[in-house]
Amino acid sequence: MTSSPAPSSLMNFRDLGGAPTRDGVVAQGRLFRTAHLSDLDHDSAAHLHSVLGIRVYLDFRAEAETTRDGAPRRLLDHGVRWQRHPFDISDAEFQALRAPQPGDWQALYVRALERLRPELAGAIRMIAEHEVPIVFGCWAGKDRTGMVSGLLLSLLGVDDEWIAEEYGKTTDSLLPHKQRFSFLWQGEPAREPELIRAHLHTDPRTMLGLLRATRERFGTVNGALDLPDGVLARLRARYLVS
Repeated sequence: MTSSPAPSSLMNFRDLGGAPTRDGVVAQGRLFRTAHLSDLDHDSAAHLHSVLGIRVYLDFRAEAETTRDGAPRRLLDHGVRWQRHPFDISDAEFQALRAPQPGDWQALYVRALERLRPELAGAIRMIAEHEVPIVFGCWAGKDRTGMVSGLLLSLLGVDDEWIAEEYGKTTDSLLPHKQRFSFLWQGEPAREPELIRAHLHTDPRTMLGLLRATRERFGTVNGALDLPDGVLARLRARYLVS
């Protein structure tokens, strides 16, 4: 088992290893998900590099997000490669919602899958390229990261219920950092509890709905992503152990 991250500036960071599949388990210490890493302190960056062995950070943030928050300087100082793959799942229909419910998040994910199949497939292709431990994530490590994690674990053969439970862990991972999201209720402090529930909580049924809708529309997860057999073989060789 890998060492757990030290108490630090890390937000919503965890190892995706340990999930059972038909052919074994997802290896620990090779595949990590996270919120953005631009504000890491020195000790956190050193832990990711020296203790966990991470050598690649795959960043899904859009250009405006990295312009605002900056580059992951402390990771770069440790020699971690910063690989960018920007995309944004939000759309006008979702942006009109002040306090989205789990069904609204599921509908957003399904629309995003329809619209962003090449981007999602591209993220998984990049993950398949690397033999070294890799961490991937977006701004909060919740939605774009949650979608990529769910689709990737499904391709590896992980059961939907396990994937949904893993997605649900984001709630407890974000709540200690809720002040980073205070912009959501700025000027409306009375709505803080409501908006925390709406934006920081991850209901496992949302992920179950996405996976079900993907299969209903495309037959299989890879029917949606259209990844070559070679990519799937590399994923299984690198991230599954018997």
